[in-house]
Amino acid sequence: MMVVDRLKVYSLLKMAQQVGIVNSYYSYFLTSLDLEWVDLSEFSHSDVNLTGVRLVNPYSHLVQHVNTRLQQQQQQQQQEIRRQTNQQQQQQEIRKQTNQQQQQEIRKQTNQQQEIRKQTNQQQQLPQQQPQLPQQPQLPQQQPQLPPLLTQEALVYDAVQTPYMMLRQSSRHLQGNERYEGFCTDLLKEISTTLGFTYTINIVDGGITILYRKPLKKRPSLFSFLWPLSLEVWLYVATAYLGVSLMLFIIARLSPYEWVVPEDTPKKEKKEEEEKKKREEEEKKKKKKKEEKEEKEVKSKPTPSFVSSVTPLENQYSLTNSLWFTLGSLLQQGTEQQPRAVSTRMVAALWWFFTLIMVSSYTANLAAFLTVERMESPIESAHDLAKQTKIKYGSMFGGSTWNFFASSQLPTYQRMYHFMESQTPPVYTHSNEEGVRKVRSSEDGLYAYMMESSSIEYITERYCDLMQVGGLLDTKGYGIALPPVLSLQENGKLLELRTMWWKRKHGGGQCKVDEVKGSSKANELDLDNVGGVFVVLLAGMALASIVAMCEFLWKSRKLAIHDHVNLSVERDEGGTEDSLVPHLT
Repeated sequence: MMVVDRLKVYSLLKMAQQVGIVNSYYSYFLTSLDLEWVDLSEFSHSDVNLTGVRLVNPYSHLVQHVNTRLQQQQQQQQQEIRRQTNQQQQQQEIRKQTNQQQQQEIRKQTNQQQEIRKQTNQQQQLPQQQPQLPQQPQLPQQQPQLPPLLTQEALVYDAVQTPYMMLRQSSRHLQGNERYEGFCTDLLKEISTTLGFTYTINIVDGGITILYRKPLKKRPSLFSFLWPLSLEVWLYVATAYLGVSLMLFIIARLSPYEWVVPEDTPKKEKKEEEEKKKREEEEKKKKKKKEEKEEKEVKSKPTPSFVSSVTPLENQYSLTNSLWFTLGSLLQQGTEQQPRAVSTRMVAALWWFFTLIMVSSYTANLAAFLTVERMESPIESAHDLAKQTKIKYGSMFGGSTWNFFASSQLPTYQRMYHFMESQTPPVYTHSNEEGVRKVRSSEDGLYAYMMESSSIEYITERYCDLMQVGGLLDTKGYGIALPPVLSLQENGKLLELRTMWWKRKHGGGQCKVDEVKGSSKANELDLDNVGGVFVVLLAGMALASIVAMCEFLWKSRKLAIHDHVNLSVERDEGGTEDSLVPHLT
């Protein structure tokens, strides 16, 4: 049993809900006689049993009869007001007609006096008679009735929430309405100045909020020139390069049209013949006897009818040349090797077509990757949040956003509500400021917070690392139902107040919109975008130097072994120069 005042029933049940004693296992009996005027819809989904009493049953015939009579009486009063309004309009019409008759009577008497003066020759004054005005009807005098707002002080209830209502920062002690500042306080000042009423601001707990998360900008990688193609495509290109090189090597070996005589082969043969003749002439005299003996032996043997000579052939597509040919084609550079056979030309043509498409696609995509600043967000709407479980999301506990998800009948929002309720530690916060801090401090953007779009606009003007993601989950409108608000909107005062509190005061306007956005001028590339190309170039030069040194040492060793020579460095006798002196081993 709960014996509490009606105004404290909601707050007491709210505290009980926070400690977990508002569910189907608990029942409460409330002794407040006007419990039906308390909004308990927020606790309808908790299955708690709430029981109360009331003195009057609004569904009884007697109460309904009294309500009907009161409504009829109110309608009669409205008809009486309309009748009095019509009577006042008739009285105004009578006044108008009376004024017209008075003006006509005055003009008529004035004309008669002028006629009398014209007929008399003497300068005597005739007594003038005052015009007799018709008697005006006596109208009942009504006491002016002041609007209700002018006769009493208005109470304004609001929650401390930036930029609507904030505590004023001051070194002196403030009292009353001076303690607060914000958009709502300035709006109340404008309305009270127009209507001439006084008001008192009372702060209540709560607030309506929804917040969305914003992704962060990634720093470009040193090897960003590899981004246009995925890792899988790069592996396929490397495999195709090796496969085509090997295929070209095999086909060139099989095709007879790729085997040709080297250009310097006839010269070598001629030189060898001349050297051979010289040696034969020198040894001819010394071996004359031996030759005669050999001739006798040769005569005893059968002589062949012909002598066959084999000419050496060469194939330009060795394994290294095949790799070099395909690499030069891939990098859009030419090589000395040109295919001769139809089969090798077909392989080369297909490889050139492949490289044309790949290089064109890479170039186009590389320009987009390096010149366009990409800010990819893992979520674009509330449906993206509902489909995944990696990014946590929440709202202010007990606020309108929490109530929206708790009472929603849409499957997507119901799934999001159950996900938020099942998280440990809790994803809810006690204020919007706590939610913003939680979003900014989350690692890799793994938390999203939901609040009102107008509050998001206020926050994104002050924190440039946050932004709004997606559209509105629902549409809500809040306003003040007073005619002066329309005049404030027409003369631009509302827009001026919104601009002042959203974009100027308390650190607003820090996040400027990029003015170059939408321009045809491309963004400049810095070292972070193309630095990887320089790294590859320097690494290649260093590797080439190491390979050249290894080749030099390897060739020198082979020559030394072939000629049986040991190279050493010795001093000349004068000691002024170094020389390489060969020593026979």
